[in-house]
Formats: sequence, structure tokens, C-alpha cells
Amino acid sequence: MAGVSRILMVAIFAVVLLQVTARVAEAAAAVAPTSKPLIRIEGGMHNAQINRLAVDRRNRILATASSDKTVRLWSVSDGALLKVLRVPLGQGAEGQLFAVALSPTGDLVAAGGWTGVTWDKSYSLYLFDVESGVIVRRFTGLPSTIKHLAFSADGRLIAVMLSSGKGIRIFRATTGERVSGNDDCQDDAVWGDFSADGRLVVSCYDGTVYLYGRDWHLSAKREFRQGVRPHGVAFSPEADKVAVGFADNPKVAVLSGQGLVPLYEADTSGVRGNLWSVVWSNDGRRRLFAAGTHASRGVARIRWWADEGVSDRSGESEVGEWVAPGGTITGILPLGDGSLVFASTGPSLGRLDAQGFTAFLKESPSANFAGLHGRLLASQDGTSVQFGFGGGGTLPAVFSVRDLRLSNAPDSTGNLKGPVESSPGVTIDGWDGGNELTLNGRGLPLESGETTRCLAIDPKGRYFVVGTSLNLRVYTLAGSLRTRLPIVAEAQGVTVSGDGRIIVMALANGTIHWYRVASGRRLLSLFPHRDRQRWVVWTPAYFYAASRDGDKLIGWHRNQSASREALFYPIGRHGSGYNRPDLIRKLF
Repeated sequence: MAGVSRILMVAIFAVVLLQVTARVAEAAAAVAPTSKPLIRIEGGMHNAQINRLAVDRRNRILATASSDKTVRLWSVSDGALLKVLRVPLGQGAEGQLFAVALSPTGDLVAAGGWTGVTWDKSYSLYLFDVESGVIVRRFTGLPSTIKHLAFSADGRLIAVMLSSGKGIRIFRATTGERVSGNDDCQDDAVWGDFSADGRLVVSCYDGTVYLYGRDWHLSAKREFRQGVRPHGVAFSPEADKVAVGFADNPKVAVLSGQGLVPLYEADTSGVRGNLWSVVWSNDGRRRLFAAGTHASRGVARIRWWADEGVSDRSGESEVGEWVAPGGTITGILPLGDGSLVFASTGPSLGRLDAQGFTAFLKESPSANFAGLHGRLLASQDGTSVQFGFGGGGTLPAVFSVRDLRLSNAPDSTGNLKGPVESSPGVTIDGWDGGNELTLNGRGLPLESGETTRCLAIDPKGRYFVVGTSLNLRVYTLAGSLRTRLPIVAEAQGVTVSGDGRIIVMALANGTIHWYRVASGRRLLSLFPHRDRQRWVVWTPAYFYAASRDGDKLIGWHRNQSASREALFYPIGRHGSGYNRPDLIRKLF
């Protein structure tokens, strides 16, 4: 009996050991980026809005960070793409980049945003070597999303502006050592700028601009009226003034560089929208530039003022506007020759010369699905869809999965239908913006920061679909959440096939996706290039079909680890065995 007991004890111990080992392995997998290859679009330009841009001191390299989860390096002289830097990615928002900074010498790039939280449960900042593209350091433990980054003038320090009232953190670039930080900002800290002598000015959506001395103690602050949201801030080259742009109105304020004493407000008469991004020229002319949502006749505009003489509102100050092709401007930067670089939500990236003429312009390879909702159509079985290459559904086109054919003309048969948005006895409110979704007056919970975008009801009346900034959500008509799938970009339109079996959704990155309702899984994805000729479709299992040269538009993103740069392999070069149009045609 004693022998049997020993054998039983050994067996129990082995089972327990296996369970513990399995749990350890599961926990390890949960704190590391996925090693599974991820399909990513690569069209030579960002395919989602550019959130920030940066330039080195010698005006050679331009860096851009985008919601498409890449940092791109460009030649300032002609806009040529130099390199793509890739951070570790996950599903949903993981890897979206909201901030970028270049060291003054142009040898290091800092990037961050919604980064690292999936495996670290805290946010990470990545520091790349420009020459090699390698991540040389990862700063971890940040408590919220990174909104903005700035290098000090000597390149030794990196300031990190954080969301959700977490303030700022200051790190030593060479060692990763944290040298300072505070939670003064009670909302999102959205911008920061170093002066040449090492002081830091920070804007916060709590309505305040904060100024820190070289000892990192708060030396001054300027509170604006309640509800006002300071956005862009910039020291003048002499550091004697600070310009402030605002997210919620067209105001541009100029404060003193020492005590943030109000000096004057720039003349913004006739401005439509806001001027949230502000910079000073650094060519000795002391011009102040500002841009944002301000546009005229559908074209974004950058307003500028001569600094001298503006304060007396005499009307004699020099004022002008430059046209910036693209959407809402997210950032502008001055160059030493009087020219300017800008980035937009388009996304677009451009340079204007000293007279305001376009020197180069880089535009998205993606179709513009803004305003597509209601104009995304699908056939009875979901195999054909109509969308628009231009905003609001203009430049219509039809893609057929069965024929693997893109036609640059609208459906002429009448067989393609748009989304059903109403049904007897069903009242769905809050689906077209905001974060409050209700069904017959009862609230349906969303994630923090999740915004609704579009709605489609099953034509057979069994469920409804809501596309948001983060997810595809399928609910029963009783209000139960049936499916939630993270999406890689904001939903711009959704519809359901006439037989109710297929959901079709268009995203802000220019992709269209098919989902099977029964399984709640993605079936197929399409990327139609804005040239209206090239396209590629692919399955979650990596099988694809493409037009001529369309296979050059996607590739495999492979994470190496949480602290190493990701790798990218073009599918047309490395995955010819996955070219299976026969399988694509049979999917439905």
C-alpha cells in the first residue's frame, strides 16, 4: 500500500507540475507581443492620419508618426521615403503612434502612443537608431497613453507628455533614467516644447499652460477660462515668447517666455475652425504660423503673422495665409530657409517653400472612406460591394469577390443595397458619434474612449451591428452583446448582406472587411489603392489574390519581442505560395 501511495503522490505531483507549467507558459505568452505574423498594408506612405512630425536641427530628416502604427523617415529636401520603423504590434489600438521626436543631431527617433500596454499593462516609449532602424532602448512603466514627445536642445533629455491627468515624465536619453516628472496637468498633456536654455513649456486640456525651469520645478502657469483647451505651444527662437494654439476655438495667444504673461492675441478674423498647431519661423523673420481645422473652400490653410506690431491691433501688421493640400493639419514645423513642412489627417505630408508654394506633397495610398456610411452597399450574398474612392462615397466603385474584379463605376443593376438603419419597435440612438449608445432607451456599455461611428440592422431583424473607433459590435435585438471584434482603424461605414449572413465594414485606413455572422470571425479583407487600378484581398490565413502589382501592397509584420523592432516581409516577394485566387472565390 505504501508503494501505491508513493506512486499516487508522484502522479499527483506530476499533474500539478504540468498545470503550473502550463499556467506559467500562458502567463508568459500574455506578457509578450504575439509571434504570429500580422498582415499590414505597405503603399509607400501612411494610410492613416499622421499625428505628429519632427525634424532634425540640420533639416535633413523628417519623421512622422501615424495611427497606422509606423514611423516613417523622409528626406526633407524632396520628400523621398528613407525608412519605415516598426514597433511591436498587437490587436486593436496596440501600436498606434501618437507622438514622435528626433534628436537634434538626427541620430535617434523617439516614438510612442498606445504602445506596450497589451503585454506590460503599462505604456512604453521606443527609442530607435536612425541609421540601423534598431530599437536601442525601451522606456517602460508609463501610466497612460503618450500624447507628445520632445528632445531637449542638447539631445540629452526626452520629455513625455501623457494623457488622463498623468502629467509629464523626463528621461535621460542615453540611459533611460527618469530624472523628473509630475502630475500637475489634470487632463491630457498634449504638447510640449523645450527652449534653447533648457526650460519646458507644456499645454494641458485642463485649460492651463505650464512652464518649468531647468530644475524642473514649476516656474509659472497661465490658466485660461474654464472649458478652453490649450493645444500647441512653441517657444520663439529667442525664447522670449510662447505661442499657444487651442483645440476648441480659433484663438492664438502669445505669452512672455519667462512668466507666461499675456502679451497679445493674433488676428484670427475670418478663421473657420481652430488653429491648434503653432510654430515660429527660425529664419530670422519672426513670423508666427498656425494651422489646424481652419480651411476655406475645402482646402486647409496655414495662417501667419509678422510678430512685430501685432499687439497693437492697428491693422498694419503683416498677415498672410498659405494653402496646404490635405485634410485637417495635425502639425507644422519651420525650416531654416523659411519653408515649412506640414502633416494632416488625410493623411498627407508636404513642404511649402518660403513663398508658400508646394515643394512636395505625399498623399495616402488609400481610398477616402470619410462620410461613406449609408453609401457602402452590398449584394444579397455579400460577395459584391460598392464603395467610394473619394470622401462621401464619391468616385464610386464595385468590387466582386466571385469575379475578383474592380469596376470603377456604380452598380447599375440595383441589386446592391445600403444599410438598414431602422426597424419597427427598435430605437437605436447614439450610434453616429459620441460614447453613449442606447437601445430603446437602455444604455449599452462601451469601452473607455470608444466612439460610435455607424449602424446597420440585419434585414431579417435578428441583430444589429455598430461600428466604433475601436470595435465591430454585434448585438441581439434584446441588447445582448453577441460579438465584439477589435478593428485596426476607425469604422467609416457598415452594412449587412440581404441574406443576413455577412457583415461588410469599411475602415478609416482604406480597407474593407467581410465578417461571417454565424462564427463572428473575419472572412476576407480588401485594400483598393487610390489609383483605382491596383487591389489586393486576403484571408486571416494569409491566402490572397491581387491585381497586377497588387501583391506589393501588403506584407507580413513579425514581432521579435517587446523590446525589439518588428520585421516586415512583402507578401509578393516572400509568400507566392499563398497566392490562391481559387480559394478566395470559394469563400462565400
